[in-house]
Amino acid sequence: MFINFMKVLFFILLINPVYAFEQEPQNYSFTGVNDFKIVYSKFGNKKGVNGSLVISPGRAESSLKHTETALDFIELGFSPVYIINHRGQGFSQRALSNPHKGHVENFNYYHHDFQKFIEKVLQDPDTDVNNLFALSHSMGGAVLVSYLQHYKNPFKAVSMVAPMLGIKVDSEDATLFKTWVICYTPFAGDCNDYVPGGKDYDLSEVRFEGNKSTHSPERFQVKYDFWEKYPELQLGSATVRWVRESIQANQFMRSKKKIAKIKDIPIFIVQAENDEVVENAKQNIFCDRKNEVGKKNCDLVIIPDARHGILIESDEIRQPAIDFIEAYFKSFSI
Repeated sequence: MFINFMKVLFFILLINPVYAFEQEPQNYSFTGVNDFKIVYSKFGNKKGVNGSLVISPGRAESSLKHTETALDFIELGFSPVYIINHRGQGFSQRALSNPHKGHVENFNYYHHDFQKFIEKVLQDPDTDVNNLFALSHSMGGAVLVSYLQHYKNPFKAVSMVAPMLGIKVDSEDATLFKTWVICYTPFAGDCNDYVPGGKDYDLSEVRFEGNKSTHSPERFQVKYDFWEKYPELQLGSATVRWVRESIQANQFMRSKKKIAKIKDIPIFIVQAENDEVVENAKQNIFCDRKNEVGKKNCDLVIIPDARHGILIESDEIRQPAIDFIEAYFKSFSI
């Protein structure tokens, strides 16, 4: 286990030798909705020349998973980098007695937690409050959009990587009906159950071959080495409730009425060409609707050959995405 963790550190050193030890993260916590302990990490301790950055991770992702991305953006002049551990995952408090279940009682809890997180970020004297940017991955994009639709925008611009604006299911409405039956009818199951086929995390079942996230075996392994080093990070499949809440939230945030609330916020979507986790068509719909109701300030780029985990993809896929995001953010920095 120690050897594997050293491989992770060595890999990060190879990628970013100057910053790997200088920018060791600091962890902080606050109390979220229903007295949940929410933890966030801070990388860097001074204002970057281009501003500061907030990262909203995807489902089952801890702040540590985005260490490489945080170090990259510090090197590009965005500092500090703040990364939240959403409730029920990472270093934050779990929702159920089984800590492996990916669960949320109400999707709105995510964006209410996120608001408290942003309050902490804005109170930090190291933060460049006039040049604060937001980056998200997957579920983190849904949390970010939901937050922006409910609270005052503190960001100069936002970039969402493979955002979960729609889960890849045969039919959202059919899935909502199935989950309703499980949640609200007798003898059909329980909302807190795993989705069919879902289960606890088991290292022995982890396989790089056939994964839906990345072509890079090294970056694929980073997450699981951290999980073995810090068992509290481990997370299994999603629950029925999580799926139901997520689909309902996605449908809500894609409505023109809700999109109109964020019409003035510049958004850049980085789409994975070969995404098998979230629905690219829903990203296209979201961006088109935003441009219809607003200032045509939603841009979208497709990364060829990319799987869902663009930020942990192989260099030839990941680097163009980082370059696009860097250029986009810098076009707004003072």
